[in-house]
Amino acid sequence: LVPLVQQLYEKKTLTKKYTTALERLLVCIEQCYTFIKRFTESNWFIRVYDQACHRDAFDELNQTLFVCATDLNLALTVQHHFKDEQDDIDRRDDQEFLSKNFDKIIRLQSEYSQQHSTQLGNIE
Repeated sequence: LVPLVQQLYEKKTLTKKYTTALERLLVCIEQCYTFIKRFTESNWFIRVYDQACHRDAFDELNQTLFVCATDLNLALTVQHHFKDEQDDIDRRDDQEFLSKNFDKIIRLQSEYSQQHSTQLGNIE
């Protein structure tokens, strides 16, 4: 039970990090959209003037967008890594279970086969 609770907690933590990265990226994209919209909706003189005046703001938004995208990429990579790690653990557990219960599985399969044969014989 304890490993299951730990796995659930880890999944919630990863999902929270993933969601947080997505939310930050969304906020940044909305800021970029607002910033760009000011230029596209203004006349050419204001666009040229604003471009010269707001170069630092553009660079800052560009850097923030890069950081948010990188954070999201890292969160996805970590999530993928843990998924692969969990798949390996599950695979080993399954193999161990099959190894420990091999004789029982064969016995049950044989019993089922005999019951099936008996039922087929009763039908004929």
